[in-house]
Amino acid sequence: SAPICLHIVDSGGQTIPLTGADPAASLRKQADLDEPMTWFCCVGDEQVPLADHPDTTIGAWLEAHGFQQDPDVLDTWFSSALWPISTMGWPVENPVLLKWNPSHTLCTAREIITLWVSRMVMFNIYFRQCLPFSEVFVHAMIQDGHGQKMSKSLGNGVDPMDIITLQGADAMRFTLGSMTTHTQDVRLSVDMISPYTGLSFRPTFIDDGSGHRVAAPIQSCPGDPKRKMVSSYGVAVGKVKPDDQMPLARNTSEKFDLGRNFANKLWNAVRFSLQKLELPGPLPGAAAGGRGQGRPLVDRWVIGRLADTLNQTDAALAAYEFKAYVDGLYDFIWRDFCDWYIEAIKPTIDQEPAQQAVLAAVVDVTLRLLHPVMPFITEKLWDQLNQVRPDRALEPFVLPASDLLVRAAWPKLKPGCEDPQAEARFERIQQLVGAIRQIRTTTKVPPRRAIDCSVKATADQADALALDVALLKTLSGARTLQIGAQIERPAGAVVAVVLDMEVYVYGVIDAAQQQQRLNKRFELIDKRIQALKSRLDNAGYVQRAPAHLVQQTRDQLAGAQQERAALKQQLAGRNPA
Repeated sequence: SAPICLHIVDSGGQTIPLTGADPAASLRKQADLDEPMTWFCCVGDEQVPLADHPDTTIGAWLEAHGFQQDPDVLDTWFSSALWPISTMGWPVENPVLLKWNPSHTLCTAREIITLWVSRMVMFNIYFRQCLPFSEVFVHAMIQDGHGQKMSKSLGNGVDPMDIITLQGADAMRFTLGSMTTHTQDVRLSVDMISPYTGLSFRPTFIDDGSGHRVAAPIQSCPGDPKRKMVSSYGVAVGKVKPDDQMPLARNTSEKFDLGRNFANKLWNAVRFSLQKLELPGPLPGAAAGGRGQGRPLVDRWVIGRLADTLNQTDAALAAYEFKAYVDGLYDFIWRDFCDWYIEAIKPTIDQEPAQQAVLAAVVDVTLRLLHPVMPFITEKLWDQLNQVRPDRALEPFVLPASDLLVRAAWPKLKPGCEDPQAEARFERIQQLVGAIRQIRTTTKVPPRRAIDCSVKATADQADALALDVALLKTLSGARTLQIGAQIERPAGAVVAVVLDMEVYVYGVIDAAQQQQRLNKRFELIDKRIQALKSRLDNAGYVQRAPAHLVQQTRDQLAGAQQERAALKQQLAGRNPA
């Protein structure tokens, strides 16, 4: 027969030409010369017939010469298309297949929507006459800090096991949830961990010659440049190899500190709560509290905020808004629960069994809501909560008991739990306390130092705040707090205006130092005003500069003049308008 030439691809991707009248003999010769290996030949009946054998296809010709077609080969994307059914025993209609196909949601990235997702849909409809899933969630792609796709060849990926070792599994899950932006790509700056100190640092980057920014193969230890280490990129491209003298610096990202810090905050807050809940339990009926109207203001407020958080969480999860889900819980736990509620109940929680019941229920609901994104720390805290306070029933929440949090029912709300009056009343307290806290921060008053305050308000405002004076003092760290229409500004007091009320905090600054600071600021503002006026008096600038820049200068001048007027009033001893 006429000589022919075929090409067979080996397992390493190398193309081997097989020549002569007997390709099979040529193949055997190649195998005799080289080490034993697996050979692959992709042919089929769709091939063009041989020129010298018009009635014989390549596949038939090879079979006649001793080659056999592999009986168990399926194209990658065709085998992937069968995934929703082949993994569950198809083509046998078994109970597992009937239960899980169709499923509900597929989570995927956008680059395989055509290659995989659409094929799964087509195959499932063809073989089982139904969709494989009803919804598809297309998530974002995580890029490095330079906007490049993470890949092994660039050495710019972050190993989840490294993050788990450094910051924890819960911290990693929580941070990734906070980064979820649907299909919009997100950037994750990649740092390195020094194998000498265990501390993270920003590596030295270079250009790899193909337009990519990569970590230099050899890095220097921060603070000790003589100690060297190798990067993942250097190992990936074979430029360096880690050893005892130059160990591998693993990749990480400081962004995961968000989740770690939040986990620490949660742990400390719940541990404090458990200490308070170890006290004797609530009296019979104390938990119900008449739908909440008989509870203290702070308890009514936190229950309302928790109910809002539960509703927002349900809506976010239903819409696959995982960032909204994570951010909402972060805001409630860090700010509402830790910064406000725990601080507010410290003077009363030990003597109030009913308030302990509220605290227990708040912790219960919080752990249930947070469990999907932080399963390990919440499960641990749940076990401790069960030991301290197994019964946590509280209106208006439905909280069935469970030994394990992973099996606990999702919390539900009974209707009619809204309390807009408590929310508005506590919001007014937050604004007043926020102003006082800002003054404490500005004047660098130590957190534990008590201060003296007064609030000038209308008679109606004073009456509305009269019931909350104790709460205001607790949250602001005030030793004395007077509220009334006849309050006058004490000499040397720092002033803040909140909701048409004037807040005075006195005894926190030195009058001479304050006068010196105000004079210095007044001089700077005067110079600023003169410079802005000179710019606007320049006809060339006004006529030739872009309109938005000219308007920006006018706005800056108006703001500077307003600040000058306020400073002038403070220097004269009057409260600024």
